[in-house]
Amino acid sequence: HQTTEDCLYLIHRLCTRDKINSILDIGTGTGLLSLGAAALGCKHVMACDFNLLAVKTTLNNIRLNGFEDQVLAFQARGEQIMGIPCDLLVANIHYDVMRYMIESPFLLEKKWFILSGLLNSEAKKVLTSLSKKNVHIIERRCPDGIWNTILGKPLT
Repeated sequence: HQTTEDCLYLIHRLCTRDKINSILDIGTGTGLLSLGAAALGCKHVMACDFNLLAVKTTLNNIRLNGFEDQVLAFQARGEQIMGIPCDLLVANIHYDVMRYMIESPFLLEKKWFILSGLLNSEAKKVLTSLSKKNVHIIERRCPDGIWNTILGKPLT
């Protein structure tokens, strides 16, 4: 999917240019983004999904790829675990969940964030909300003209 590709591109860019030791992947699904981060050398990857089947699939993929020491998969609601400290927050999720997450004060505690899975109208709402916060939007990707991925960081 376009959002997965865009997230992987940005994770790769951040992991190769900056020191990213920990990632919180909210809405991990199959764990692809978490596995990609681990393959890029991220030492502590937390893969979370509210769907138990997704977590079981991610656990299986972690084992198949030999990342048991780097990736921890667990079931939780994304908006309830925003307080977990990490260098990079990745959320490739539905707007209905993301709109609550971006209001969390914990977003501003992350070094970087990637917000994805957004249609154009949803991305506009997210960007409007973020414009009221002390953050810098580095990039908005939408190569297919439909799905949006946003890379940002809090201003310090």
